[in-house]
Amino acid sequence: LHEYLSVCTSTTDAYYVGNCDRTWHDEPAKLKLFGSLEIFSRNAVGTYKAYNERCKAELPWHNWGEDFFMQICLEHVGVKALNGTAYFSDQRCHWSPCTDTTKVVFHDFKTTDQWFQCLGQSNQNELAERMSQHDQISVVMKRLQRK
Repeated sequence: LHEYLSVCTSTTDAYYVGNCDRTWHDEPAKLKLFGSLEIFSRNAVGTYKAYNERCKAELPWHNWGEDFFMQICLEHVGVKALNGTAYFSDQRCHWSPCTDTTKVVFHDFKTTDQWFQCLGQSNQNELAERMSQHDQISVVMKRLQRK
């Protein structure tokens, strides 16, 4: 995750990471904040702290989930979304198998057995990829030693 966000961490801008860009019912395309992993910059949290009462007073939030509330509130007070759809797997948005090592989050699993099964698949595949990279480096090193 750090690799994906490193380009953003050098800025002082207030932002949140939108992790779904799917649309429903002909709505306009827009990044959404799904609860699988909620990422906010330090300044976005500070902005929320400063203006959350304004959101509660000005928005019809009472029947919203907390992820939708945070998204709408932050947008309401001018916080922008960064596109994080490439590294999230969510069954409601962009699903990927647990073996996809480009993803840092897999959502949602309703039982601990399902969650641990996905974790195991992800770890096993990541280890296999690292071993393959190590093997490739070893081959190059041996070739260089022969020269």
